[in-house]
Amino acid sequence: MAIDPNGRRVLIVDDSDVIRRVLSLILQGEGYQVDQAEGGSAAISLALQYRPDAVTLDLGLPDVDGREVLRRLKEDPLTRSIPVVVISAAADSLTEAERGYASQVIVKPFDVDDLLDGISRAVATAPERRRQHLN
Repeated sequence: MAIDPNGRRVLIVDDSDVIRRVLSLILQGEGYQVDQAEGGSAAISLALQYRPDAVTLDLGLPDVDGREVLRRLKEDPLTRSIPVVVISAAADSLTEAERGYASQVIVKPFDVDDLLDGISRAVATAPERRRQHLN
């Protein structure tokens, strides 16, 4: 069953161009608007600029570590309500506190159905938050 994203926006953060392209194709195929960031600095900047309905976040990023990105997003009042879905081969290394910041943790390689379910759940928490920021 296809999800109904209602024009939701997802920010994909991963240092791998291949993973970003695959995630983009999957999510765009489900009707999501997608933005991409290769590194942590760009991710934080785009999250502040666009206030997406969800962020997918890899932990191994070239400039600012994914754990630091997660912490910054959740500590900033402008981005703390954005659900973050961690998608990483190193997801098992997250501390309990870091897991608390993530709305979901998915280990690479991921199952597409698990990914779509995680994104769907994440954006389901965002409708009111996004409307408030856009008005």
